[in-house]
Amino acid sequence: MRGDHLNNIDLVSSLIKEDSISSIFHPDSSRLSKDLILFYKKSKETKLLEALLECIPEGVEISDESGKILYVNESFEKITGIKKDSRISKNIYEVNPKSILARTLRERKIINDRLTTAPDINREVVANGSPIFFDNKMIGAIILIKDISQIIHLAKKLNQTTHYLNEMYNRNSEHYKFTDIIGGSSSIQNVIQLAKKVAPMDSTVLIEGENGTGKELFAHSIHESSLRIDKPFFRVNCAAIPEHLLESEFFGHEKGSFTGASNKKVGIFELANGGTLFLDEIGDMPILLQSKLLRVLQEGEIRRVGGSKTIKVDVRIITATNRNLKEMVSKGRFREDLYYRINVITIRIPSLKERVEDILELTDFFIRKYNKKFRKMILGIEPKAFEKLSEHSWPGNVRELENVIEYAVLTSDTEILGLEHFAAKIPAKNIANNRTGIIPLVEMERLHIHKALKLYGNTLKGKKQAAQALGISLATLYNKLKNNGIG
Repeated sequence: MRGDHLNNIDLVSSLIKEDSISSIFHPDSSRLSKDLILFYKKSKETKLLEALLECIPEGVEISDESGKILYVNESFEKITGIKKDSRISKNIYEVNPKSILARTLRERKIINDRLTTAPDINREVVANGSPIFFDNKMIGAIILIKDISQIIHLAKKLNQTTHYLNEMYNRNSEHYKFTDIIGGSSSIQNVIQLAKKVAPMDSTVLIEGENGTGKELFAHSIHESSLRIDKPFFRVNCAAIPEHLLESEFFGHEKGSFTGASNKKVGIFELANGGTLFLDEIGDMPILLQSKLLRVLQEGEIRRVGGSKTIKVDVRIITATNRNLKEMVSKGRFREDLYYRINVITIRIPSLKERVEDILELTDFFIRKYNKKFRKMILGIEPKAFEKLSEHSWPGNVRELENVIEYAVLTSDTEILGLEHFAAKIPAKNIANNRTGIIPLVEMERLHIHKALKLYGNTLKGKKQAAQALGISLATLYNKLKNNGIG
């Protein structure tokens, strides 16, 4: 791109320096501006130059040495959204004193590949500027502008795809087992026993539970206790799958099947063949992919995009959701036939407030974990502090508890965690003990965030809608989720 710009600039310079037209310039520098205007209006060579500049895809803007704009081509108008009439005969120092053209005139030097934004339409462009010299005197300047909005769009899509692939191909190096699930309460132990019972079978399993209850931990444990333990385990976050990657990433594609398909690609189902595929947040899977998944479950085969050959696959499917799939079916947002296919065995993980008796054991586990990480020597927790943990509503469940303990261990300078170490994360009075009916603002905020995510979903789209409903920016929502261990 730089080479094209410089070639165009050289062309302008060479035309201006032609001996056949040099006689129109007066040696008196005070008349250079008038001479350049005369040259622009009357020279045949300039008319040829103008016709040439109208043919190139880059936007072109030319001014004299005082900043008066003499020429703007059609591409400039299309790229920047700035009308010719609003520029020609105007002074660049008045209409846009911070522009690359104005800077080129001030600095009297070439400015290459400067990323800027076209203000009228908020479009990313790359500008190249060059002063125009004649007989060792600067008589004007020229800029060439390239629209790179498509490149920016592709870069963003690449970042999205990279993030998705990192998420999708999370063939975890850590192998969790049922012994890694903390809690001796009957509510969690009953779930563990059911999961152990179905683990050796190949039936599909649907894991239900709120955010932060440990659905992925159970999926790992089921795989590790199955006959497929030596085969791959893949986790796919269905909410993170970009629409344009759906079929290709799940089922692969043949070379040349679509623009950009320069090589054959093996899909996730083939990669997971013989093993387990954990589809997290199945409730956020687009309807299009739901029908494709149903076919795989029914027929045990896939077809790559652009291919005619069916490929047999043997994959156990474990799904998880924090949403009410039955309600989604009734509203037409989830396929009923797929629902019954994935719902052969349902495992419902209780929320933390349903297993309060496990909080102490979980707290001790997380204290040991973060003692090791932060090289601390926290020995335990005060009874009043533990009472506070037990009374909290825990909308973020075990994940939120871990977040709270990590913060307390990190910020504590004592060997025993007290009430003061939890004040920043848990409100002074919990709703359960609040007889006045007044809910602390911090707790109210947490509950509203949790309610919004439950309503709109935990996808990027859902979080955007939740942030809008809460009247905050998406970045602020992410900060609050991180700080409170929710979502």
